[in-house]
Amino acid sequence: MKIAELASAMDIEKPVDDINIKDIVYDSRQTRPGSLFVAIPGTQVDGHKFIDQALDKGAVAAVVERARPDLAGSLAQLEVPNARKALAQVSDIFFGQPSRKLSLVGVTGTNGKTTIAYLMESIFKHAGFKTGLIGTIEYKIDNKCYHAERTTPESLDLQRILAQMVSDGVQIAIMEVSSHALHLARVDQCRFAGRVFTNLSRDHLDFHSNIENYFLSKARLFTDPTFGSGVRIINTDDVFGRRLVDMCDKDDTVTFGERDADYQLAQVKSSAVETSFTLNSSAASLAVKSRMVGDFNIVNLALAGVSAFELGASEKSVAEGIWDVAGVPGRFEKIVCGQNFQVFVDYAHTPDGLEKVLSTAKNLTGTKRLITVFGCGGDRDRGKRPEMGAIAARLSDIAIVTSDNPRSEEPEEIIRDITRGIPEEAAVELNVEVEREKAIKMAIKAAQKGDVIVIAGKGHEDYQILGDKVISFDDGVVARVALEEMLSGTN
Repeated sequence: MKIAELASAMDIEKPVDDINIKDIVYDSRQTRPGSLFVAIPGTQVDGHKFIDQALDKGAVAAVVERARPDLAGSLAQLEVPNARKALAQVSDIFFGQPSRKLSLVGVTGTNGKTTIAYLMESIFKHAGFKTGLIGTIEYKIDNKCYHAERTTPESLDLQRILAQMVSDGVQIAIMEVSSHALHLARVDQCRFAGRVFTNLSRDHLDFHSNIENYFLSKARLFTDPTFGSGVRIINTDDVFGRRLVDMCDKDDTVTFGERDADYQLAQVKSSAVETSFTLNSSAASLAVKSRMVGDFNIVNLALAGVSAFELGASEKSVAEGIWDVAGVPGRFEKIVCGQNFQVFVDYAHTPDGLEKVLSTAKNLTGTKRLITVFGCGGDRDRGKRPEMGAIAARLSDIAIVTSDNPRSEEPEEIIRDITRGIPEEAAVELNVEVEREKAIKMAIKAAQKGDVIVIAGKGHEDYQILGDKVISFDDGVVARVALEEMLSGTN
């Protein structure tokens, strides 16, 4: 592709020489001859420091926020005010604007994104569509799965994935859209056929500073006209959802809620083995039955059903697609090895998420006990730590506070922040075990017949970040090994 076309996408004057661009990179190590290097000033590393490296590896042009006069004769430089936005613009054009060639659905909110994305993928498969999925756990192109580096890829990687989907015949793709992605322009230039808002509660305040900024980042997916005019599906049982509705064009907005909404819940039944309800609207009455349990999943199931139906799936496809999903990896995932108590692994890592999961688990205990294993991530919002401690203490009979992903922080300091939120008069039996594997084994050893264990915080993750090291660690695997040892009498 000629550099003039890419320059035009960024609304800047084209260079004198109309160079042919063979590839786009933002990591200088991936540069090959004929590349356009985009120098992004990151929070930790400034891409401008690697322009020389990119040039040495064959870059013929660079998108920069600060031009280098000393390179005027050896490298075409396209100066822009925002390199991240520029990366999205050139990536979209370079890969042929793929989001306009399939139906792209964006799902955003604090909790429920992954579950809703998996449910919608299943529904559309049952409707006969070839599907794609971009999310926290994995990226999927039809039935091919790829490891997910982050919830929403960088714009260049995202456009490349979407282009591959188009090439492979994908008709509809469901994407989890993070607040980081919206703030950092990763999804800029995408055109959405549908956008789904789940809920909003405290999360990522280390990045957004306050919940207002966090909300406004999420809201941009629904209010920025450059994302297209596709339908918006919003959960109005959430206070931020109601606020979002007031910010949107009513003609393209569909609401879900217990009352005063376009789709309303009726005939809700929830047990330890399945969930069922009806979604009533002026257009349809959708009967939903699912093998997924937990009151918090009712909203996820409903939003997935409403969204898929509004985007063209039949009532039959909604029912079949939802029933086909027994669960989502790391989302209230049941670990069964023949033990006489229940063990669940869940990704809940926010106060709201932990409260919902533990409340559901508490309902399953009857007269037995709830044992919770959890921690909080390092180098992230410290304010949520005591809140999560208080929630675990209030809802659990036994709470075992341990490490999550401590990163560069001392695990003991994170744990102290958590336990500060636990009142001295709390009835909970409190235990502290820094090593997460030992904490999980402690919970399993303490469990008695009928008890429920929730191992919260990491869910599907198969690693743990300790300082500058990333080690292999999977809550589900550790729990299974501990259960098998217990049952065999080798523990």
